[in-house]
Amino acid sequence: MKNLIIGVGEALWDCFCDMNDVISAEKLGGAPANFVFHATQLNMNAVVVSAVGNDEKGRKLINELEARGIKLLIKVQNDYPTGMVKARSMANGDVEYDIIAKVAYDHIPFTPELETLVPEIGAVCFGTLAQRENGESAATIRRLLGMLDDDVLKVYDINMRPTCDVGEADDIFRANLELANVLKINEPELHKLAGLYGVSELSDEDICKFFIEECNLKMLIHTLGEKGSIVYYKEGQQILKNHCCNRIDELLSQLGIAKDANSDFVGAGDSFTAAFISALLKGRSVTEAHQLASTLATYVCTKQGAMPSMDKRVLF
Repeated sequence: MKNLIIGVGEALWDCFCDMNDVISAEKLGGAPANFVFHATQLNMNAVVVSAVGNDEKGRKLINELEARGIKLLIKVQNDYPTGMVKARSMANGDVEYDIIAKVAYDHIPFTPELETLVPEIGAVCFGTLAQRENGESAATIRRLLGMLDDDVLKVYDINMRPTCDVGEADDIFRANLELANVLKINEPELHKLAGLYGVSELSDEDICKFFIEECNLKMLIHTLGEKGSIVYYKEGQQILKNHCCNRIDELLSQLGIAKDANSDFVGAGDSFTAAFISALLKGRSVTEAHQLASTLATYVCTKQGAMPSMDKRVLF
């Protein structure tokens, strides 16, 4: 059985700056790395596919990922710097994000090493950010997806960033939806995508069912923040629905897990996707996979950062 999990796309640093761009802290970032980290902790065989610059930030990023036990297929690029996102705290309490363009993860090559992994791949998770220029990384991701059988889970975690807004990148969204068979999308993104396809007047449930039929998806994961998540999935000609909602306070009470003083929601969505896909590859039902994914994502919300060590009480 094919059980290799691939996370392909951006590898970067989240840099927290003041208004003068003085960096006060740096944290590993990038949904593919977060996704692979959590899959690895779930004892899955998982690999990050990305690119970094031949610079200090690139070397540090590789070292820190390897220190976390993450397997890497990362190309070191001489001509482009390592990816960076600058996060600035505004006077009104908001955070302004500046996603730096023309960086290494925009230029992920399709390598012979990547091609040798194709027969082993059971699932691949990809997003939009690394494809923002519709260039080399987009070509690599789409070539990889095109080489995979339909039984492979091709998970499009759409992640509509400011640099990939509807109107500027609708061709990217459409191209990826044609290649994916699983879509993960949050509520604001669902409404934006519905506008692109001209179905905004439908209810959320009917929009989700529309995309399953229109894009020939196996599943659509609709995340709803504190209200939980809904998985729509196709069995034969029927679209079924599974709703799951885990409250942080309930999880803490049930499992006796302490909440970090500086807990945040960073990486929760990526942990959800990793657990859901890992469980399916292990033969769990959609309902079981959904519950495990919700539990793990809720646990991550009780901790600081995107890559907290797992608690055995939330593992399967």
